[in-house]
Amino acid sequence: MTRGIVLMGESGSGKSRLALSLLYEGARLVADDVVDLSLGPDGLIGRSPDRLRGLIEIRGVGIVDVSKALGRSFVLEATYIDLAVSLEKRAEGHRRADTPEVSIITLLGREIPDIRVGSDIDVRVLMSVIADVILGGSGGSSRLRDLVVPPR
Repeated sequence: MTRGIVLMGESGSGKSRLALSLLYEGARLVADDVVDLSLGPDGLIGRSPDRLRGLIEIRGVGIVDVSKALGRSFVLEATYIDLAVSLEKRAEGHRRADTPEVSIITLLGREIPDIRVGSDIDVRVLMSVIADVILGGSGGSSRLRDLVVPPR
């Protein structure tokens, strides 16, 4: 099974827009809006409910069938979840959208890193941050340890 991320945020925070951007960068879709979480032998698993598999709702466009639009290979039934990305609507004057905060969240008793970013983050910047967090940064340094902030 593949490794993946779960996008979280309030309605209208840009989760589907970001998911679509990630798809165009080579990611795969498991679910939009509803993700069924369970614990597997090797970690947290995210699955799409059968009736919603491959569908993504794009604000102003409607519901798009990703397998028809991009191909079946862009849709997965399930993935292990290694990371959460929380999109936040930020007030004017708040830190830049591409300045992440990383903390740890617990889902079904499992701790995973949570990258909190502004909803208008550039997808390439986010992909770089995700790679840093998952791979532990370059040169063997732990980027995650450097980014983690104390709980609020």
